[in-house]
This record gives sequence, structure tokens and C-alpha cells, in this order.
Amino acid sequence: MDAHESERLFKMADELYRAERYADALEVLDRLDIAFPNTKNILMPRAMCLVHLGQLEPGRAIYEHLAAQYPPERLTKLRKLLEKASRPVPPPPPIDALDAVLNVNARGGLDDARITATPQAVKDARMAASEERASPRATEGPNWGKWVAIGGAVVVLLAFLSLPLFIESDGSAPSREGRQLTQITGENIEDLPEAELMRFMMVMIFVIFPLALLSIPLPIFLTLYFFSELPKESVLLSYLILLGYMFVIYFVCGLVFGCLGMFLPAGAGFGYLIAVLLIVNQIFELGWPRTLIFAGFTIVSHLIQWPLFSVILRMFSFEVPMW
Repeated sequence: MDAHESERLFKMADELYRAERYADALEVLDRLDIAFPNTKNILMPRAMCLVHLGQLEPGRAIYEHLAAQYPPERLTKLRKLLEKASRPVPPPPPIDALDAVLNVNARGGLDDARITATPQAVKDARMAASEERASPRATEGPNWGKWVAIGGAVVVLLAFLSLPLFIESDGSAPSREGRQLTQITGENIEDLPEAELMRFMMVMIFVIFPLALLSIPLPIFLTLYFFSELPKESVLLSYLILLGYMFVIYFVCGLVFGCLGMFLPAGAGFGYLIAVLLIVNQIFELGWPRTLIFAGFTIVSHLIQWPLFSVILRMFSFEVPMW
């Protein structure tokens, strides 16, 4: 057998192997093995064909023969294939086949006319039961008790933190630990002492801005979580993904309507809100009922932010009139 013929046969065997025609590929490789005995590039695919055909012992014998001549890393693919084929098949879970099929039919998963405990029906029933156990929220619906508890805790916390906004003992601005609050306005910010201005900037950069950034995806996160439609199984990963989406949406809308506000100041704010709702509805395919729920979460989020940021600034002895 010349080099041209051997190359043609080896290419044919490779194509047959990729097409999962292992018996045909093995016949071609046997011819090559006779012409070129003890050749690794022929013995390896022969052994893999044998394993795929269920002939584990001959395949393992070839692997041991090659392992005595070549380092283990060059035989990794064959070794993993042997390990996978030699792995014992776990026994099926103790699920009554007919009962499993009936349960799936009760949920509308199979046609009622085909209530039979066939292997495929049992497999479908087990898969459906496994998926149902893996995602209980999809069948149980929202946990109203949990939401009421969380909402109540937030309201109580905000009410407690907002007390300094409404209680003034002597008519002056509330202070913390007897220290007078420093008012920050656009007119006096340049007149502040350098140390006080630096402290204010540190509070804004490391406290207020991160809180504002993290609150950006909260409305859409709550909307999708409420209907069990988060983009990922991980809550944290979903929140980060939604943070990216909403940051871009708010940035683009703010840029466009900020420029538009110079010409139509009266309609820019309303147009900004409508644009955000339209974009969110389109990207996340919410539908208008869920979009209105998202709008409600957004309004509540903004109503909570202002007193919360004001309380935080007052804790650091600052007061910004807009808050």
C-alpha cells in the first residue's frame, strides 16, 4: 500500500468515525493496521471504534499496549472514552411508571389518549418531575407572605431613618452629636473649607453614588423576580445583568432628553419616562400590565431614595436642600 492510498483510507476512516459509522470505520482501520502494524495513529482510532461498538476488552488491550510506549497525556482522549464506557449505569429512581405518566397528563404534558407506561413516556415524566423540583417558583407562584414581610420591614426602617428630617428641637437644622449641619448648595460649594469639601466628595463618591448605581436595576429586577422570569438562575448574576441593561437605557434616554430639554423643557421629563417604559417593554417583552408594574416599582424606588440619601448625608453632617 503506497502513501497516497494510505492517506485516502485514513481520511475515509476519519469521515466514517465523525459520522458515527464506527463499524465501517473499523473495517478501514483494520486494513491500515495490517499494512502499518503497531502505528499509534491507527491503533488509537481502532480502539475508540471498538469502545463505541461495546467491545471494551479489545479496546482496553490496545490502550494498555499504547500506554507502555507513550506518555499518558497523549492517550487522554482514549482513556476518558474508556472510563465513560466502563462507568456503571445508575439504577432508575423508584418512580411508578404509570403514576408518573398520569401525573404528567394531569398537568397537560401528554395526550390523554396515550396514557401508557412506555420507556419514552416514563423518561418524559421523570424529566418533567425533575424540572418541576428544580424550579418550584414556576408552579407555586409568588410568596405573598415574604413580600409583605419585606415591605413592612422596609417601611419601618425608612420611617425610623427619616425621623431626623421632621424633628427639630430648637428650630435650627438637625445635627448629629451636637454638630451643626453643613449646607451644600450650588452657590456656597466653592466657599467651603477644603477639608469639608473633600469630606463631602468622599461621602458622595463612596456612599451615595454606589447606592444610587445599585438601585438602578431594582424596579426591573423586582418585576422579573415577581413573575419568575429572571435572565439567569443566579439572583446576583441576574441583578448584575439587569444593572448593565438599565444603566445603558437610562444613560441613552438621559442624553437624548437632556438635549431635548433645552428646546422643550416642559415635555422632556414626561418624554423621558415614556421612552424608558417603551424600551424596557420592548427589551424584556413585559407586556403593558407588567410594564405598569415596573413603572410602579420605579416610582416607589425614587420616593424611597430621596429621604434615604438625605438621612445618610445628615449622618455625615451634610444637608443638601434638594434632598
